[in-house]
Amino acid sequence: MAATTQRFVLLILALVIFTAALHFWRATAMLQLQAAAPSRGTVLLLEPTQPVKKLEPFDVLPDARQRLEFRMPQEGRPKECIERTYNLSKMPGVAVIIPYLHESLELMEHTVGSLIKNTDPSLLDEVLLVDDGNDADHAFASTLMRLHPKVKYHRNAERQGLIKAKATGADLTKSPVIVFMEPHFIVNRFWLEPLLDRLAGAPKRIVVPVIDILPEQTPDQYVYVEGMYGGF
Repeated sequence: MAATTQRFVLLILALVIFTAALHFWRATAMLQLQAAAPSRGTVLLLEPTQPVKKLEPFDVLPDARQRLEFRMPQEGRPKECIERTYNLSKMPGVAVIIPYLHESLELMEHTVGSLIKNTDPSLLDEVLLVDDGNDADHAFASTLMRLHPKVKYHRNAERQGLIKAKATGADLTKSPVIVFMEPHFIVNRFWLEPLLDRLAGAPKRIVVPVIDILPEQTPDQYVYVEGMYGGF
């Protein structure tokens, strides 16, 4: 009987150690996901942390509304996408992290403008612009910080490179979901809800949307790509 009891205690102890090791592995894996920040248009779901604080009074540029104007893409989404509805009350908040280096201010303003216009405000916690050591002619700090209350700005004193700059941005946000994006995007209507819906079924997923085309010479044009599998 004593030997049986001893084996039972050892079994319980082994299960406790295994459970602790499993939680440690999961926490380490999430840190590796943040550090490995994928290259573009990517969503990561992180463990919930603190709720995002309410916005404080904000000094907006007098011409901010005009600066954030962009050419809305013509409707070209599949019928199934247009007709589908989502329960926003069950979706988490999102922080969009955009590192930039030697970019066009106008294209960055269009990117931010499309995010503000085409993202439900209840889902968008902040747009964090990470200045990766730009020179004075390409930092645009005073302008970017005053575009909208949800736009945040962080400057790296020295250039870190794209991946590390994304990891730096991830460390600065408290949102449960992080979207990594480039500074020359136009997001379409209801771009975020389908991504969050995919995450809801498997919170550890990394979700990548279909990325349509903004021609380099005419970036105000939005070109839909054909349906595809395994591409973006």
